[in-house]
Amino acid sequence: MPFFIINSIHGDPGSRHATREECFEIIDGMVRDGIAKAGEFSVIEIDDKGEVVGEPFGAPSEFEHAKTSAAGAG
Repeated sequence: MPFFIINSIHGDPGSRHATREECFEIIDGMVRDGIAKAGEFSVIEIDDKGEVVGEPFGAPSEFEHAKTSAAGAG
């Protein structure tokens, strides 16, 4: 099933992605580049009928982002 990144305010889906992890990498990059804030985007999974499966997955928080950024800096 495909995954989509959604804006937490509007909920508009963007491009289709193969995995949730791919979505998180894109969101992490936007936060690192300063074009998005941590918590601004979530990820949803869509089934073959185009319906949302389960609850949206929250992208990593600012605290989690800081931990992953620090780990990658070493």
